[in-house]
Amino acid sequence: MTEYLLSGSLWWDGRFRTGEALRVEADGRAMPVPLADVPEAAPRRRFPGTLLPGLTDAHVHAALVDLATVRAGGIAAVWDLGGVPERLAELSRRPGLPRLRYAGPFLTAPGGYPSDRAWAAPGSWREISSAVDATAAVAEAQAGGATLIKVVAHAGGPQLRPFTLTAVVDAAHDRGLEVVVHAEGAGTVSAAYQAGADILAHTPWTEPLDRALVAACAERMRWISTLDIHGWGVPTREQATAVANLRRFLEYGGRVRYGTDLGNGPHFFYGLQWWFFGVLAVFGFLYLAYDEWRIGTGRKPPRAQDGPRSQIARSIPPSTGSITPETNDDAGESRNAAARPNSSGSP
Repeated sequence: MTEYLLSGSLWWDGRFRTGEALRVEADGRAMPVPLADVPEAAPRRRFPGTLLPGLTDAHVHAALVDLATVRAGGIAAVWDLGGVPERLAELSRRPGLPRLRYAGPFLTAPGGYPSDRAWAAPGSWREISSAVDATAAVAEAQAGGATLIKVVAHAGGPQLRPFTLTAVVDAAHDRGLEVVVHAEGAGTVSAAYQAGADILAHTPWTEPLDRALVAACAERMRWISTLDIHGWGVPTREQATAVANLRRFLEYGGRVRYGTDLGNGPHFFYGLQWWFFGVLAVFGFLYLAYDEWRIGTGRKPPRAQDGPRSQIARSIPPSTGSITPETNDDAGESRNAAARPNSSGSP
């Protein structure tokens, strides 16, 4: 049955809208329509404030969180950036959970991160050492349902050789898959860029990046935020470094996705981290989970003037536009900090 959601205003498909309602079909698809097009006898619900689409967390580890609670907190879609493919495939089929897009296992050098971490379940990483291995690993991941590829560039242990990292990217792109890189430590962001990777799993935090490298990244890469992992609400040097790198990335026109690395460390909130946007505001810029805006510092979203608070449509799947389209599969644990220490930075 089709129903209509009415509110003071909508933020949908990257636009602030008034005088419109949200039509929700029986299959969950939603789209704005003029208020005049709402049939008088149609089922309807009213919300105060501004109605937003369900939001996306672009960095989680789904096997280590309660996904039902994540959805109840306003997150309609998640990206899992490293896990056991069979477990992720099973979670993706469960009703009542956020839409799950996943990368399958971490692709890493023999003995490399996270194979040496106690929290990494067997099957959550796949070691590669050649271009042949890289091609096979990408094919295996896609066969297991992956619509992204996650590869590791971690300066704290064995690393992939440049041509092997490039082979991963080439094999993924040949199959229409984007590549997300865990880049941690000196030289790793440059390695990811030189290999042609599409996304960084984290805003770089280990050292300030060279301006030229940041500008180059901004031209064709996206970064996932994950700022709260550096101190869990307590200001740290790593967070300050990440924020400075992120500000510069945005100044050069880079695109950022909201992501929390949920499942890593002592997260205490499963939905949208509202306080996180306060951190961004303090440092002079804002970006939103529901839209990959191209933003420079100082550009802010329109303010809703007609309601005291925003309402998240928690049960509504993301719309095509402000939440990434279904056609792109663009939908990244119960967390136990003792079982999963944040000893290396983050997964």
